[in-house]
Amino acid sequence: MKKDDLYLLIRKLSKEERTYITKSLSTFKQQSALKNLFEDICTYDRLDKIEIDKKVAQKYANYKVRKKELYYKILEILRDYHSTLLHKIHFYILDINLLFEKGLFEAARKLLKKAKQIAERNQITPLYLELLYLELRMSYYTYYDNLTPDIIEKIKKDFMRYHHILREDIEQALYTTQELRAFFHEGYEPPLYFNEKTPEGHLAYIQYYILQGFTHRSHLLFQKSYEYRLQLWKYFDEHKELILFYPELYLTAINMVIIGANDLHKYEQALDILKHLSTDLIKADIARIEIFRIQATYYTQTYNFMEQYEFSYANIDEYIKNPLYEEIHELDKQLLHLHFAVTCLGKADFHRAIYFSHKVLGTKGNINVMSLTLVLLLLSHLLQGNSDAIRIVLQQYKHVCIPVSFYSKIIRCLCSKKALSYKLKKVMEYYRSSPFEVRFVWERYVRFERILEYCYARISGVGV
Repeated sequence: MKKDDLYLLIRKLSKEERTYITKSLSTFKQQSALKNLFEDICTYDRLDKIEIDKKVAQKYANYKVRKKELYYKILEILRDYHSTLLHKIHFYILDINLLFEKGLFEAARKLLKKAKQIAERNQITPLYLELLYLELRMSYYTYYDNLTPDIIEKIKKDFMRYHHILREDIEQALYTTQELRAFFHEGYEPPLYFNEKTPEGHLAYIQYYILQGFTHRSHLLFQKSYEYRLQLWKYFDEHKELILFYPELYLTAINMVIIGANDLHKYEQALDILKHLSTDLIKADIARIEIFRIQATYYTQTYNFMEQYEFSYANIDEYIKNPLYEEIHELDKQLLHLHFAVTCLGKADFHRAIYFSHKVLGTKGNINVMSLTLVLLLLSHLLQGNSDAIRIVLQQYKHVCIPVSFYSKIIRCLCSKKALSYKLKKVMEYYRSSPFEVRFVWERYVRFERILEYCYARISGVGV
């Protein structure tokens, strides 16, 4: 032990470590002197070695011996403390993965939050990194449809930082790289290598292509987004062992390809992927739930895009009766109910269209989905000849009525006292004249312009 080692060690202790050491030294009377010495040094730990010695040495006989004894006792206690923490976090990771694979996402997130707090407070960097990666995996799995460009950019930065650190040996990086020294400090800016070089390793490659697919689509670059998504799907096909290790990323890749195909009106390709999607390659419970969700959601949406409502309508009851229907996350179920509402509207089953619209609006979630659904609900009432319901609906869901010109103008037009055919024609004219980046907020979920044309044709008896 060097002369300064004890002071440096105590200075580096976290608040939790100091508390644990104090409690441990309080256990036996024979350690009371060490406890007192420890507390004294903690009191003056911001002073230099000479100043600490001046204030403390005279209180203890055999001061140098006591310091050496305290130093090794602290290391012994820390070994016990961190061994316990490591085991605790490892068990958390096992539990998080188990809950995640069982589809219990909210429970998994609660444990993840606890584990991250423990790892971060105690600076257990390698396990904190592993927990961060678990968080990134989960963020893609359920909430991909609600990722804004800002959220995507934040995840991308976190991910770049994560992989940059793991490119080197973690212990060496701990002491030698500026990136890792700044890891836990706010305002850290990751290096830009990720945008300049081809990603190394399977996970880096998968995450890179997921993020590129999201980012290009958020900027309405559909062809480029689709190319990244298709490339990622092919990558899993070339490395089938990855499907077993990362089933949720594989299913995310498939989900993304289907969305990309529909963006480019490649409906037959989307249907073909859905037809051959099965659990043969994935044994985790999560696969059964997710594959059912993907098939129920995108079979319905794709047939709606193709205006083949009879096919999507015929499957609604079968989907609802499936036990896996109840396992779908509420946000995902909200999107599924939106597609059910569109199907029923297309089949002129206005009663069920209204029912599923209320199911969507009764769930807190994506405001764009809810605003679109509110308009569909108004259209369903109007086509049913129930104009008196509009006031009640708008009062019931006034929290959804966001004051945005594009959205509010459509609402105002539908609520006017003009003839329905006139109102629908004005809505169509306004919708068609709106910038595509505004309309796409809704067009990515339904072909809203075609729905307006359908409603107008039904009321006026003429094509558009």
